Amino acid sequence: MNYNVKDCGNYSDITIYLDEAFSQEFGLDFNATKGVGKRAHQEIKDFLSEKFPETNFRQVKFILSGLVVGSILLSKADVANAATLEGSTLQNSNLSQTYYTVKTGDTLYFIATKNGTSVDVLKTVNNLKSDTLYVGQTIVVPIKQVVQENYTVKSGDTLWTISKKYNLTTDELMTANNLKTDSLSIGQILKIPVKSNTPAPLPVVTNEYVVKSGDTLWGIASENNVTVDAIKSANNLKTDSLSVGQKLIIPVPSTTSNPTTAGLNSAIVSKIKYFPFPKTSTYTPFTDNYAAPREWTATGSVQRSHEGVDIMAPMGQPVVSVSDGTVIRKGWSDTGGWRLTIQLDGVDNAIYYAHFSAYANNINVGTKVTAGQVIGYVGNTGYGPEGTSGKFDTHLHFGIYNTKDWTTIDPYSYLKYLEPKRK
Repeated sequence: MNYNVKDCGNYSDITIYLDEAFSQEFGLDFNATKGVGKRAHQEIKDFLSEKFPETNFRQVKFILSGLVVGSILLSKADVANAATLEGSTLQNSNLSQTYYTVKTGDTLYFIATKNGTSVDVLKTVNNLKSDTLYVGQTIVVPIKQVVQENYTVKSGDTLWTISKKYNLTTDELMTANNLKTDSLSIGQILKIPVKSNTPAPLPVVTNEYVVKSGDTLWGIASENNVTVDAIKSANNLKTDSLSVGQKLIIPVPSTTSNPTTAGLNSAIVSKIKYFPFPKTSTYTPFTDNYAAPREWTATGSVQRSHEGVDIMAPMGQPVVSVSDGTVIRKGWSDTGGWRLTIQLDGVDNAIYYAHFSAYANNINVGTKVTAGQVIGYVGNTGYGPEGTSGKFDTHLHFGIYNTKDWTTIDPYSYLKYLEPKRK
């Protein structure tokens, strides 16, 4: 077996280079996505105890064909030690770890902020020497979840509204309660998890911005590729109010990762030009909820897969076409409410927009639209007969289809690619 041991002071890290002999020695069926099973985990610990009886190992990293395909922490205490870099005081009994697969456009800062930790902790736990990431890389993320309280479902509640109330994602709420669908019943008791890692520290401040007439925090944040919360924290702002001439400190992530087209369909990329919300609009940072379970159908409660990505945004906010194209479908869908389908010019793909509160003027089947043109307005229509609304929070459902067979394509990476391109 080939391996390399690194002395990190109070502990050591070991890198193991995977090959056929490794699998035979440990009887290990290694899966880079799911990680290492409990049996293999114990066999590795036994091997290290026998081979290096005086060494305190924290992490094992696995290399296959020159690429990092996974890593495991050997004890929960090790994660807590790493977390002290940011002043956290975590209880080992509730500490755990999860795995995150790097997507196009991800940065360590984004992953750390999303998971309530810091770049330094991620780099330490994963033994990273730089901030460079590659698509498909598996990152170990230390987390601690505790139950904040129980919530009793009331009439009108949805997973969206409850998760929004507690600053969670619907996926986190479903995981905490072992839910297989997004269906709820009145009186149902839900566990509300909270991530209790210390929030990621602010990145290095590198520039200053003077507020101009018409500026908003969201617009300034979008222009500088940071979050509104980061600007408010850096400037100790209690509200979103700004005054002309006000000087703002703009925090900048330690590294910049511009969205790339790696792994995307080049034909679609060549046609899409703008994010579906204009530069002056607002929306909640979105996650990849494509293929998430959905239960409502026009014929009853039947589980189905979500065929797009939902972006939460205010009622009535303008939606623009991401591309040039032709309207091929318009009207009511019991699932999608007031929806619109636009065929991209010259390729076998179409963009689907759903849950509009209204259409823009002069948008009809056969209408030619241009990228950046307003086509409709955010709403919450659908999940019932024509005119039904209010069954869920206001948002835009965005989907991409292959028009040859009307199969779906995960639009998340395309949206992340478009996000900086706001007209």
